[in-house]
Order: sequence, then structure tokens, then C-alpha cells
Amino acid sequence: MKKKFTSYPIDDFNFFKNQLLNFGKKFSNFCFLDNHEYEFDKSYECLAAFGSLSSVTAGKTCAFIQIDDFIRKNKDWIFGHISYDLKNEIEDISSENPDGIEFPDFQFFVPEIVIILSKDFIKIGVPAAYDTKTIFNELSALIPQENNFAKPQLISRFAKNDYLETVKKLQQHIL
Repeated sequence: MKKKFTSYPIDDFNFFKNQLLNFGKKFSNFCFLDNHEYEFDKSYECLAAFGSLSSVTAGKTCAFIQIDDFIRKNKDWIFGHISYDLKNEIEDISSENPDGIEFPDFQFFVPEIVIILSKDFIKIGVPAAYDTKTIFNELSALIPQENNFAKPQLISRFAKNDYLETVKKLQQHIL
């Protein structure tokens, strides 16, 4: 299912960037890509995907076949991630590093809403049954919020002395 896109002019890029992040809070699937005003492409600054019309998550084997099948079946925008550990399906290797995040090896979704944000306009892409004006009005009406995220508490897996000893061993190995 292809998306229909409608453009709306905007006056305040930073306002709408913040609005997109706040709008995403109500969706279980949300992806936000930001080029941080890098000069490689002037066609957009941010790309966001909200909601899920269809999704696929890693099974036990044949990940790349699953991803390929998902892409073939869904001729639409697709967002997601591939984890580092998917390498184990390509190479005869594995790692025993602890997985503190516990994301699946891959997960992809076809979003309900795709938004392209540039400095001067916002493009909203939706299935034909959706109303882009309603979405634009909802984004415009959101009350700006500060994103005050708590600092994560980092916990080392090494005692300081063990870490320093490992560094010394690596230095000796390099020498």
C-alpha cells in the first residue's frame, strides 16, 4: 500500500522537530532519523515513522530470508533495525557478550504515518484512508514539552583495578 504525501509550509523547524518527538510517544512503533543539519542532502532534515501496519521480528533462523520476504510483500516504506549479533547467521562465529538491551536480532515495520521534515515544510505520508490535515493540525496543536530524560546510571562490568590491568596487558601486547 503506497502512501499519499501532502506538504504543509512551516515557520519554525525546531518547533516541529520537537513536536514530532512528542507525537511519537503515543505509538508503540516509532522511528526518528535526524541528519542534524548535515549538508549532504537538502531535501529533508528529519524523517519519522509512526505506528505499524505490518511488522516482522527475528525468528530463530533464516533472518535474511524473512527480511527479504517482508520487503517483497510490503511495497511501501519500511523502517527498523538489524542487530550486531545477526552476524552469527552470516559467519561461523558467535560472541558471549551480555545483551543488556535484549532487542531482537532484527525488527522491521511498515509505518502508518511517514513524516519528512525540512527547514521550510513538512510532508505527511499516509494510506489513502487517512487525513493528513488532521495529523498536521494535531502536530501543530501539541503543547511543546521539554524532553527531560533522566541520566542513565552506568555500571561498569569491570572493577577499576581489573580494567587497568587489562589495559596494561593490551599495551604489552601492542609493544
